[in-house]
Amino acid sequence: MEKHKKAYTRVALLTLAAALAAGAGAYAARQRSLRELTVSPEPAAETVSAEIAADEEARNAAHYDPFAYGDTISLQGYAGSPEQQAMEEWTRFLASYDTDGALLAAVGNGETGLDGRYGEYFVYTQEMADALDAIAAKYGLALHEPSGWYEQQELFDRVGGRFLSIGEWGGYRFPDGTFQCDEMGELNGFGDVAYQLRRTSKGVLDEVGLNVGDAAGYEQWGYETVSGATVLLALGSDKALIFADLPESFVAVNVLAGAEHGLTREALEVLADGIDFSILG
Repeated sequence: MEKHKKAYTRVALLTLAAALAAGAGAYAARQRSLRELTVSPEPAAETVSAEIAADEEARNAAHYDPFAYGDTISLQGYAGSPEQQAMEEWTRFLASYDTDGALLAAVGNGETGLDGRYGEYFVYTQEMADALDAIAAKYGLALHEPSGWYEQQELFDRVGGRFLSIGEWGGYRFPDGTFQCDEMGELNGFGDVAYQLRRTSKGVLDEVGLNVGDAAGYEQWGYETVSGATVLLALGSDKALIFADLPESFVAVNVLAGAEHGLTREALEVLADGIDFSILG
């Protein structure tokens, strides 16, 4: 698959009643929430029609709109951070650009000449490249250099251990320290659970967002992990989320199980405790 299509997949990939958790591990700092991560469309942003949304073939052929199928969140930082603002502005640009897909269709599988600097982004015209550069400059951010694949042991060496990992997984990394990996963990009181861990380095424009459905439907609370990190935990019906705003990075964990699968607050806290955020810093 061409690089621009790979980047497109990543973009598509990988609220709210706030409450303070009681007991050991709860913290009294200002409560964070998914609301601070939600990417908002421009007031006039177009959405995919209900007819297209209901038809898989038509949906796949339609202009990609990250705001059409539920709430999209930033995985780069909370509202007000340069990284979150840049991601939101770039996402809005993509939602409003080439809405009939004509320019992308014209490119097809051909070379764009933009793979060098922009190969890790959904960029297929010079106009898009110029917009991305302008946003990066506006917020003082660098662009990702070409990515590579992690060997499992390489990641374990980098982050200081296996976390709760059992078995094999896949992942990719950037020279700036941003990486994503798919893991499988074993949680006491729940069993095996799959999750995606993404560490996004600060100072970089990263375009990856996550669709979380109805963000208002998540139970949320603050928690202090055994590694000393204060994190936001969010438990939804079919997925759960962990976020840590660290000195040099923002870490987001997408847990592929939720309350309807039997995942509890306690089990999600166990997963958070199994990640050494002091090393991920």
